[in-house]
Amino acid sequence: MLTNEGICPIYCFNVETKIIKDRINEKDLLIDEETNADGEKRALYFSVIGNNPEHPRIALVGLSPGQNQLNNLRQEYNENKDDNKHDSFIKAARESGFYLYKKIIYKILKETETLETLELLDIKEDTDFNNHPNIFVTSLVKCSFLKLKGEKYRSKSFDPLKFECAIKCIKNRFIRDIDEQKTKGLKRILIFGKDGWNALKELGIKDVLRDKGLKILACPHPSYLRRNSKTINENIKSYIKKYN
Repeated sequence: MLTNEGICPIYCFNVETKIIKDRINEKDLLIDEETNADGEKRALYFSVIGNNPEHPRIALVGLSPGQNQLNNLRQEYNENKDDNKHDSFIKAARESGFYLYKKIIYKILKETETLETLELLDIKEDTDFNNHPNIFVTSLVKCSFLKLKGEKYRSKSFDPLKFECAIKCIKNRFIRDIDEQKTKGLKRILIFGKDGWNALKELGIKDVLRDKGLKILACPHPSYLRRNSKTINENIKSYIKKYN
């Protein structure tokens, strides 16, 4: 029997165990809803999107998997005919990371001199980051934390410091995953978006990571750069100068 607790070692809510069915819809993955002190409501969907590369050097870190990533996870899982549902879910989660922003992420890697510094010159603008042996794809909040169903812009960014489950995931799952990847060779972490970067600073995690010998950089989120595609390189440079 496949359950959410069987996949994630750090379970966010004290609710009943959810069984992952042979076919899943969005409702099947709903864990719980949380309302912060400002009255903002969000829904947490079990997804643990990300990969586990063999020889990680770079970590690409978002805030939380968005609606497109959650939809892709469901599609990948439902189309997989493997009888081993645990492996099917992990594979679907791995394939659902930053698959929409390859060219933009490549530009960020180039502008930050990450590829040259780490001698990863095989990485190009069409590289599949989710399946590259040197790239760890993850997020601060490992599961999709979206605005409620029926609302507009469900993947809109949020302040993770205002939600208990987000803080718990960052302090426990994210740190645990980074430590694990560091033992395999992780050198540099790119944090996409100011909300995640600010959270790491406020929680003291940015300094903790640097004390571990990791290079950590604040980078603009690829979705922001896509909306301002005519000035991508200039926006990357100005953002890096402002936040690092």
